[in-house]
Amino acid sequence: MVARLAVHLGLASMVMLACREPEPPRAAAKSGALPEGIVARVGESNVSAQIVRRIVEQRQLPVSAALDLAVSDAVFGEAAGTGLSAYAQRSIRRSAHARALLAAIAAESADAGPANAQEVAETVRENWAELDRPVSVRTTHAVALLPKAGNPEDARQAAEALKGAVGSARDSAAFIQAAQAVKVPGVQIRAERLPFITPEGYAISVERPRVPLMTFDTRFAEAANAITEPGEQSPIVETAFGFHVILLEERLPARRLTLEEARESLGEEIRTRRATRLKKDLLTKLGQSAPVEISRDVDAQTATLLR
Repeated sequence: MVARLAVHLGLASMVMLACREPEPPRAAAKSGALPEGIVARVGESNVSAQIVRRIVEQRQLPVSAALDLAVSDAVFGEAAGTGLSAYAQRSIRRSAHARALLAAIAAESADAGPANAQEVAETVRENWAELDRPVSVRTTHAVALLPKAGNPEDARQAAEALKGAVGSARDSAAFIQAAQAVKVPGVQIRAERLPFITPEGYAISVERPRVPLMTFDTRFAEAANAITEPGEQSPIVETAFGFHVILLEERLPARRLTLEEARESLGEEIRTRRATRLKKDLLTKLGQSAPVEISRDVDAQTATLLR
């Protein structure tokens, strides 16, 4: 969980790489009597049972693997006092503190318990195309575009010609081929396949539902969704762009999750959202007590590092 948060939150990612892969070479461990609650000692550093238990819970690891990770961290910590520069020592300490802080944030997020109804509703609302979508339709359409200059009635007459040309088409390829064969002087005709569209005019990508797409004229969207059977066509539909004939290819059924289904599906995402908010709030507070200054010529100064 900690490693995942480190990547997701964009904090201390280099620390995780340094302190997790590869593990440092270690001298053979010796057995001995240690104070109560201490399960290992690396130099002057103690590894407590509490630390190991926390790693087990957060990383879902066996105790032996969790102990190895804790000992590895302690070895790196000891390295800070064995010949490294003062800067390197400070950097290691800061990294260790940052990772501990991330672990605390992750633990606080998990301790908040299962996702509540408000958290679920908020996440579902933001990702409605994947989790709470209405019925939508995939269509192919042909449109006689309104001329920028000239008589709009010409576009309507072109649409009548379109309707006659595509009337027998029952699939997208035949529909487009028939539409493209229609030529009307002064009127541009366009034929194309479209993504799934809801009755409100929102486009949906089934493969990538969280990627926002374009919106469509509501008159077009309502007419497209009014077609009941694949292969059927609409009457001529007027929009702000021109006069359309629409072929229905496929109807996509609605998807509605119950609260329990959404809670189970979104549990991990909601815990990450909690941690993100906690991190943001903490950074705001820390920024107020420890202002950050950035040089005006930072680009020029850092450019020299890339030569």
